[in-house]
Amino acid sequence: MACPENENGEGFEMQIGTNHFGHFLLTNLLMPQLKKAAPTARIVNVSSLAHTRGQMQWEDINWKETPYNAIQAYGQSKLANILFTKELARKGEGSGVNAYALHPGVINTELGRHLQDTFGPLVVLWKLTMPFIKTPESGANTTIYCAVDESI
Repeated sequence: MACPENENGEGFEMQIGTNHFGHFLLTNLLMPQLKKAAPTARIVNVSSLAHTRGQMQWEDINWKETPYNAIQAYGQSKLANILFTKELARKGEGSGVNAYALHPGVINTELGRHLQDTFGPLVVLWKLTMPFIKTPESGANTTIYCAVDESI
């Protein structure tokens, strides 16, 4: 989250490449098997509430021309997760392959390790909240629920 400007091995901006394109490719490669698993097949994409601040830069998705903004790049990658999931749900309606996107909550992990690069000394406030936010185990509950609960 809020990574410094960088590219992945495929030449994509690091956050969109890691948070979206990798999952997009994997999902599409698995789709034939998912369809065979219907009617109980599920696709669960972990997004973020940060998607609400995201905006798709269709003409410059990899930030080659636009001045890089780590928070906006993260929001774009998470918005891409939401848009992809909505399209999967639309295309899969009635097929037995259900798609879910979720925000797991704020979780005490190393995900925010680059926040100091973006926010500087304000990161102290983030570090003070760490003991009060979800553990990784607790944060996984929403994902597990979407993956296995038979009521949805």
